[in-house]
Amino acid sequence: MFRLGIATTTTFLMLFVCSVTIHARDTVFLKSGRVLTGKVTEDEAEKGGAFILLTTESGSIYKLDKGDIVKKIVLREQIDRDYEARLKHVRDIATDHVELAKWCEKQDRGKTRFKEQIRWHYENVIRLDPDHTNARRKLGFMEFEDGSWVVRANYALRQGYVADRKRDWVAGLSKNVDAKNAEYDAIAGAKKKEFNQWTRAAKRGNFQPAVLARICDASTLQMVFESAVDAQFNVELCRVHLDAISSVRSSEAIKILANFATTANRELREHAISLLSQPEINHATAVIFLSQGLNFSRNSHVRNAAFAIAEIASTDSYSRDFALVPLADSLVTEHVQKIAGALEAGRTRTSFGDGGTSFQTGGGPQTEKVSVKNQASLDALRRLFEADFGFDEKAWRDWYITNYTRSDMTVRGDP
Repeated sequence: MFRLGIATTTTFLMLFVCSVTIHARDTVFLKSGRVLTGKVTEDEAEKGGAFILLTTESGSIYKLDKGDIVKKIVLREQIDRDYEARLKHVRDIATDHVELAKWCEKQDRGKTRFKEQIRWHYENVIRLDPDHTNARRKLGFMEFEDGSWVVRANYALRQGYVADRKRDWVAGLSKNVDAKNAEYDAIAGAKKKEFNQWTRAAKRGNFQPAVLARICDASTLQMVFESAVDAQFNVELCRVHLDAISSVRSSEAIKILANFATTANRELREHAISLLSQPEINHATAVIFLSQGLNFSRNSHVRNAAFAIAEIASTDSYSRDFALVPLADSLVTEHVQKIAGALEAGRTRTSFGDGGTSFQTGGGPQTEKVSVKNQASLDALRRLFEADFGFDEKAWRDWYITNYTRSDMTVRGDP
């Protein structure tokens, strides 16, 4: 049995030597598509001339015209001859295979040029010495704590890992996420480029609303919003932006429209409100975002928010439930305003009277807090709930608790 193994190994080694020798021979590619291998020489009579001689492994000799017949000649390099010479002296022992594998690795581009040969040598090392650690690792094995070996690639695949571009092993889910992110970024980049082209055309008066509506989605919403803010000076152009934003069915798009419904000029406010009133829009979400405008420092924004809430919450009873408390809280709000006639810091004022001349010097804060009754909030409450408690916030809250809160709990005392 042992002798049979030796004979088999020796035969395999001889076959490999032959395959490498043939692979390393000169190669001639003919214009007809045929490929010949062997040793290329030049006919002495035609040395440096138009013909070459090719001697094949079988001993056949071809005289080939360089111009009419030969397409390309690939000559065997000296490094291949050196490898063949060394291979002839390799004994079937692990140390000889290790030495020749290392020689291959040290050559210029050796790990690529001799990739198959290096692997073959290390496979023989493992065959002859199964516990050879370096050879195992060169072939991609990993060792477990119990001393057993497994091919790293096979183990990684069984554990759900996949190879990335750098030939590292990463979690399959992670790679899928990265691929999706890359795809998302590519699509977003293409849309950004298309949006820039649309913007240039829009500045020339060619708005193309349908094109912008197609470009505007979750990935480009922020970009379109920023462009809409810049376009407020051009009402028609800004309206096109808002129309595109309203086509995105998301809370972020509703938030943007709510912003315009409270802070923009009247024409744009009305357009934003009309878009928020569409049946496709979640009116309760719109009321929640508009309610944030009731806390703005500028009283004009509070009035705008109250008006917008009244318009949108009147479309269904569900959204009205979200409107009462914030509207009641905004019936009377405090705002900071400049004191009329106050001097700015560092300035002086001279006055003349019966007592002579006096000087007033400005310094420190020249503002005061004032309480403002917001008629728009009261009008919104009256319209939505058909009740009237004036500016009495507590009365509105009590009425809300009585009419809009329920309790199914029953309390039973001990007998």
